[in-house]
Amino acid sequence: MKNIPSAIDLESLPGPARGKWPAGYFRDDVVWSPTKEFFALAYSIAEVSMCNDVGCLLWGAHRNAKAEILHNPQQLRVSCWRVPFCKWIDESTFVVKAQRIGPKGARTPAIAIQVHRGFEIVPNSSSANDWIDEITKVPGEFTGFDETALLNQIDEI
Repeated sequence: MKNIPSAIDLESLPGPARGKWPAGYFRDDVVWSPTKEFFALAYSIAEVSMCNDVGCLLWGAHRNAKAEILHNPQQLRVSCWRVPFCKWIDESTFVVKAQRIGPKGARTPAIAIQVHRGFEIVPNSSSANDWIDEITKVPGEFTGFDETALLNQIDEI
């Protein structure tokens, strides 16, 4: 729980019950933006299958010495196979590898999140072998924070 803002109460966040079966062990990972104004937090990260760590996601801002959650999607899960689990590509945009089991099977596209403008699926990033390391910019066609629309787009990949 290194560097997680103290105002974030992990026990009260939505997601799997922490410390309960079937995933009795959880970890959390926070990645700060370059100036440390914003943060992305993967929480309740658990191994859901061999070497496949998945967690819940939220992002927030650190202002006036206090953390504020900006968005906490309820159904979006992120791959946490590597540390750090996300990459900031500028002060207010970060990239994560989403993970969704849908009608067509598992989907793992990279998702760019601009903390004020919304989600965007990064083109040609849905292979499990495509990681976020090489992503340095995104088209910038953010679609707002409609989580259902994002999940539907992921299902169509």
